[in-house]
Amino acid sequence: MRREPHQLSNSFDTIHKPTLHEREMEKGRGGNDGNSSTLETERMMLLRQSTPAQPDTPKKLFSFLTHVTLTIEALPRLTKFCLLVLGLFFFFGLHNLLQEKIMHFPGFTFGWTLGFLEVLGVTFFSYWERKWAGEGGVRRASLRAYLATTLCLLGSSSLSNKALDYINYPTKVVFRSCKLIPTMVIAG
Repeated sequence: MRREPHQLSNSFDTIHKPTLHEREMEKGRGGNDGNSSTLETERMMLLRQSTPAQPDTPKKLFSFLTHVTLTIEALPRLTKFCLLVLGLFFFFGLHNLLQEKIMHFPGFTFGWTLGFLEVLGVTFFSYWERKWAGEGGVRRASLRAYLATTLCLLGSSSLSNKALDYINYPTKVVFRSCKLIPTMVIAG
């Protein structure tokens, strides 16, 4: 039984290309008698059906994010603000918890690399978000300004990660939150 490409039900069918023997088995010409051929064909079909389908994760994730975004957009302004603030605190807390666990892992001395990976992640997801919002490829500032901002973020993140070799995490958070003071002085 040959299926058309639009009728394929799982990833095994899309990846697996039947051999000549399998095609003959499907046609019923593979065995010495018709009965063993039919059993063999049924066994092969059951094997294909029992193979778990791989989830189409990127499409499902995109569909989920679109649904969440549209749901949040439909909420009243105050509710939307409160949800976004709670989400911000939740993800910052999760980030800090995971970062502290990583930095206190025995033998972990890669604070610079962790800072680089954070900046790389921010760069990738910023680009993805701009593409998703339909602003891909449109620069709002010069490339030099983007580079300077990235290097400042890389230095800040990496140096604060390396500081965890000498101070505890709450002290790092307190000092890092003080970065608003110079920002306010410069802006004022």
